[in-house]
Amino acid sequence: MPKKKPAQRILLITNTPATGVLWVQTLQQQKIDVILEPDPSNAFDRWAKEIPDLIVIDLNLPVGRILYLVKNLRRESIMPILVLIHHGNENEILEVYDEGADECIV
Repeated sequence: MPKKKPAQRILLITNTPATGVLWVQTLQQQKIDVILEPDPSNAFDRWAKEIPDLIVIDLNLPVGRILYLVKNLRRESIMPILVLIHHGNENEILEVYDEGADECIV
């Protein structure tokens, strides 16, 4: 009997409830385990407790707060970090990469 592949786990950090629900539904349909964290101030503790395979950050916050979160997560982890950013300022996008994001989608 073949071994069952463990479900992938994504920590989704989003402070937009409607978007969070859509993300969770879409990812769960793909058999991905989603850990939803609506409060960015709890993200680090949640990451340490849950140990996901990927971190997705979709926050409607000033880029400075997003940078702080990415920097602190990257300091402690090598797991991939995907940041969805809601504006196209090239300098801010480069800062997100500089702080440790693996990918940034505008």
